[in-house]
Amino acid sequence: MPKGGLDPERTRLRKLLKGFRVAMLTTVTPEGVLRSRPMVTVRMGTDGDVWFLTKAHAPKVGEVEEHRLVNVGYASAKARRYVSLSGSASLVRDPARVQAMWKRRHRKWLPEGKRDPDLAALRVQVERVEYWDEASGTMVVLGQGAARGPAEDEPRAAARIADAMKAIVTGSEGHAEEKPPTPGGAQG
Repeated sequence: MPKGGLDPERTRLRKLLKGFRVAMLTTVTPEGVLRSRPMVTVRMGTDGDVWFLTKAHAPKVGEVEEHRLVNVGYASAKARRYVSLSGSASLVRDPARVQAMWKRRHRKWLPEGKRDPDLAALRVQVERVEYWDEASGTMVVLGQGAARGPAEDEPRAAARIADAMKAIVTGSEGHAEEKPPTPGGAQG
């Protein structure tokens, strides 16, 4: 990490996540089914990790223990920001960390409070970041020395993903007829 602060990629990630409080955490069930649920983001560490509070015996914890790979999705139709974080999750049972992370708003999700003995932290070590770049109309990969540019997906996949995310956020389930890609892989 550069002297005096975060590296440019982590600084960019912090900017992308600014203002988001709730994310959708996706895990894999023992049956191999993807399962998503809302999670209140507590913080992004200086190391780029994203942290949540959870019950240590929640089903998602068992899923993470069996299959550590997860996805954390953030979406704001109003701000036209869509961010996807992929990484490895792990449970951290550290009462001091949990106390430090606790905010009053967590009581809505964890009514037993910060002294609940089943309360733990869930750490996601971010390994890949993709975000929707409004200017270019493409999903962009950020981090790990990857060149900034369209995600390495089939040309129209990024646009379909973005359209699906927009539909989920706005509630518009109708799908337009697929159009041929415009230069750069964006949909017209």
